[in-house]
Amino acid sequence: MQDYLHHSPPMLRELLVFATAGRTIRFATLIFLPQLLGFSTAEAQRPAPPAVTMTGGGPDTYVLVSGLVGGVAGFTRVEQRLVQAGRRVVIIDPYQLSLDSADVSFDALARRTEAELAARGIVDAHIVGHAHGGGVAIRLVSLWPSRERDLTLLDVGALPVNRTRVFGASLRLIPFLVRMPFGRRFVRDRFIKGLLENSARTDWLDERTRCAYVDRVLDNITLVVAMARRLATAEEPEAVGDVIADSSCRSP
Repeated sequence: MQDYLHHSPPMLRELLVFATAGRTIRFATLIFLPQLLGFSTAEAQRPAPPAVTMTGGGPDTYVLVSGLVGGVAGFTRVEQRLVQAGRRVVIIDPYQLSLDSADVSFDALARRTEAELAARGIVDAHIVGHAHGGGVAIRLVSLWPSRERDLTLLDVGALPVNRTRVFGASLRLIPFLVRMPFGRRFVRDRFIKGLLENSARTDWLDERTRCAYVDRVLDNITLVVAMARRLATAEEPEAVGDVIADSSCRSP
């Protein structure tokens, strides 16, 4: 073939090269098209993580509101200690609850969180908000003060809007990347590297926790990216200063 190309006229050589390249691209597209479109049987069969869990018992209830990353699994160790101490623990992932919702403002996520608490008859609870979950927790105790005994914010301040740089425009290519050969592993490694670099201690990030944090996002990457776009434009009905002024929040 190489000899034939070498002795062929220049125009014919170019034609053969482009034809071969075009055929290769077509075959590669046919092979990977189901993955690019998301038709992954294994992914479709994998159960979605829970958005709400309730464990333990006792007179005191702790409501742990997760942020964008980690979900219910992010509070596993805290939950175990509280349950062992005789507390009831409710963990709520408002982002998982809102994955298919058009409204992803803090106000909307707080309303969905309150509905879960109301369904379980929970009042006078210790409310804990982590990261962006803190923004949800602030709105929750402001709008429904009877649900709250006190409020604790972890790794967060009074966020004015439900936006983040991490889930931005750069995520648009990730749904295609994770479905390419070795693409998921590449994204997963980068994700874990970011967690390690931004953690004061890294002993908590064992393989089970890595799966809970990273695979949860990658398994639902199309929905997560769609939510990221909605987060980028979400507007709050009330300014955070007014929310705090109207609330009975008490931060230790």
